[in-house]
Amino acid sequence: MTSAQPKKPTRRTKPNVDKLAAAAVNDDVALGAIEAASLLGVSRSVWYRLIAEGKAPPPDIRINARVVRWKARTVKQCANGLKAA
Repeated sequence: MTSAQPKKPTRRTKPNVDKLAAAAVNDDVALGAIEAASLLGVSRSVWYRLIAEGKAPPPDIRINARVVRWKARTVKQCANGLKAA
């Protein structure tokens, strides 16, 4: 008998639509990188590049070294700033 290999976790690549809807109403919703990038219309990797270049804000909430979140308000202000530039 062969044992079943544990399934390797996959990275989420699509934004959580419920969080995006909540962000439209409430500016204090915490968004992950995928949702934040989706609000700007860019990919997750472009979002992180914008942060590295100083064109997007650093995370508002740092849960641990790998888990960070941005408030919807911060992402919306960034979007307005990028459109104006």
